Amino acid sequence: VLTAAMVPVFVNALSRNLKVTEQQITQRALESDALSARLQAAALEDELNTRLEELQSVLEVESVRQELELVMKRPVDEVITETYETAERDFADRPKWMQLLDAAWERSNRLNESRQRGQDTSWFLTDATGIQIWRRDYSAVTLGVMFSYRDYFHGLGQDFDANDVPADVKPLTAPHVSVAYKSTTTGRQTVALSVPVRDSAGKIIGIFARTAHLGDLQARLRGRMMTSSRQAVQRVIALAEVRDEKEVRLLDHPCLTEEFVLEAERANTDLQLFAQLRMDADSAAQIASAKDKDGGMSEVLLESYVDPVSFIQIPQSAEYGGDWMAALAPIRNTRWMVIVQEHRESALS
Repeated sequence: VLTAAMVPVFVNALSRNLKVTEQQITQRALESDALSARLQAAALEDELNTRLEELQSVLEVESVRQELELVMKRPVDEVITETYETAERDFADRPKWMQLLDAAWERSNRLNESRQRGQDTSWFLTDATGIQIWRRDYSAVTLGVMFSYRDYFHGLGQDFDANDVPADVKPLTAPHVSVAYKSTTTGRQTVALSVPVRDSAGKIIGIFARTAHLGDLQARLRGRMMTSSRQAVQRVIALAEVRDEKEVRLLDHPCLTEEFVLEAERANTDLQLFAQLRMDADSAAQIASAKDKDGGMSEVLLESYVDPVSFIQIPQSAEYGGDWMAALAPIRNTRWMVIVQEHRESALS
């Protein structure tokens, strides 16, 4: 039987035990989330590398290299006119260089479909100054437009103002994953994967690239992970970009469908949606302070995390409110981190 004097001792001991138990459960949950984040990050890294390697393999075909070298020696206005006049003709009636690129694009589409991978939103080719001379699907809107301001052209880690491109900007010299940007057609976050085009002497004569929605790149593994989970805990898998020590912005999230983006921007017409999807200052600071031995990003465990989607003032965002815990794993050679999060209350219950 507890005496009056023993009650405070008992209560304090019980409180300490509960705190220790809660900390142990939190740590185990975060370790599990971290494992999932690492797996997703590795899978997404492989996906990016595979798509870059596919572009390079197209350029390594000798007939493609020869044809593109001849095309890039011609006046660009002449090539643009040729593309405009022939891009929508029957395959046999297109110029040989275009047939080779079109065939590679179609093969890739079939391969993506057979492997249940997300399809690219476009493939395109620019000359060494950044002028687009070919695109699939074909678009008269972008044909002949100068894209030297885009990160996928120069690889400097940012998009410049289209009307204020530094004079010394040059085409990139190695395969590159661009910074994310908002698609003008779907409103979703998009990334471009680009490789330099070289002539027989090794001189860079253009840029060959493909684009994809970030959500489509993540969707296959994210769906498999969620389906295979036997836990009752709801997990959300998202993607963030570390811009600097103060800004970590959400790039992809299960809720960020085309319909959600349109609804959110209708409800918040004074602000761009993705500019609002920033992590809170405490989370951003923890992420910025986490560095690996080479100065890159390292894994981060957040015992308390607020989902930026919950800040969007539309009904669909309500389910992402409340207090979460989250683990983040970096994707090498990018500024991206995979987020795996779960509600604290569910994990601790």
